[in-house]
Amino acid sequence: MKDLDVTILHKIILEKLLGADKVEYEMSPEVVVNRVESGLYQAAFFLNPTRIEDVKKVALGGERMPPKSTYFYPKLLTGMVIYKF
Repeated sequence: MKDLDVTILHKIILEKLLGADKVEYEMSPEVVVNRVESGLYQAAFFLNPTRIEDVKKVALGGERMPPKSTYFYPKLLTGMVIYKF
């Protein structure tokens, strides 16, 4: 898990180097760029998508990934997965 983009961003850049205590997540690149340009955000980071194989490896290793690192789209309808027909 140490070599994943999201882990490097959270553990090394945000926590150790910047000491960031407030992080927001936005999925729209246009919204993020606008917020940085307007001064609402101080910085923005764009990451490569997390691969399914990496999620599986982390889960089978009993580890947890940083927040929002497993955002996948399109989402399955919750009722179709959780509830019996």
